[in-house]
Amino acid sequence: MGAYLIRRLAMFIPMLIGITVITFVIANLAPGDPVTALISPEDQLREEDLERMRRALGLDRPIPVRYLAWVRELVTGNFGFSYYTKRPVIDTITPRILPTLELTGIALVLSLAVGVVFGTISALKQYSFWDYALSVLSLVGLSIPTFFFGLVALLIFGWLWPVLPVYGMQSFNEDLSLIGKIVDNLKHTILPASILSIDLVATNTRYARTAMLEVLGSDYIRTARSKGLSERIVFGRHGLRNALLPIITITSLRLPLLLGGAVVIEIVFSWPGLGQQLVDAIHWRDYPVLMALVLFTSTLVLASNLLADVLYAYVDPRIRYGEAS
Repeated sequence: MGAYLIRRLAMFIPMLIGITVITFVIANLAPGDPVTALISPEDQLREEDLERMRRALGLDRPIPVRYLAWVRELVTGNFGFSYYTKRPVIDTITPRILPTLELTGIALVLSLAVGVVFGTISALKQYSFWDYALSVLSLVGLSIPTFFFGLVALLIFGWLWPVLPVYGMQSFNEDLSLIGKIVDNLKHTILPASILSIDLVATNTRYARTAMLEVLGSDYIRTARSKGLSERIVFGRHGLRNALLPIITITSLRLPLLLGGAVVIEIVFSWPGLGQQLVDAIHWRDYPVLMALVLFTSTLVLASNLLADVLYAYVDPRIRYGEAS
């Protein structure tokens, strides 16, 4: 197991390099550049002025040279300066990392808990009303885009039934105590996190149902029941644990989609995370900020895949990585 984890960690660097190379090239080949994005259409600048501004930003150099220069600075811990805000990139994105992690983390926990519970209920009550109802709800959750649910939530909870906040991650009330601020933050998180988790809840429900039905029909489940074990032990120790394997796989593979959905949800609910910043970086051709955000999200996704492999070995002791080699 230890040797396998070391090999996976060693793969992180080339994978990150490949991701950053592709992103850097695509961003620089897109029409426009930071100079034309930053200047006002009313500014009457000559081409000589534009070229001088490009040289000042280093945009006159070939793309491979600029990428190597970015990597060299990255190794030293320097993420560069934002073309748009003129501030260090690390100071620009750091305050927005925790809000995004909070939103996606709560959405991930919700999707796992609710998806597994719904899938288990659907499997245990196969072909019942609850099975059909949960199957229909899962299909609806997979078929309708996340932003549509977000807009519907804004209509309901922002106007028709305003019981939950629909803007930002905290109220503008400085008189709240520490406990009050935590509760206020949770109230602001409930709606966007729930909307963000819908797609993954639907996916987990379908896979949990299928996996649970397969496990409950296995020989070792019948053997456990023939030994006189209670249904709680048969279901919890032998059934659910093995049914979680496909859920771990699907969750780790769909984490990039969860982060992508967070971009939309953060814009819909004015959540102060990395989503709006990513959109602004693309709009303003702010390459340093864009590359830093890509590096962060790529690292998070790769780390989640590694965590999935560790959970595999924990959930199913039969899995042994590296020992066979």
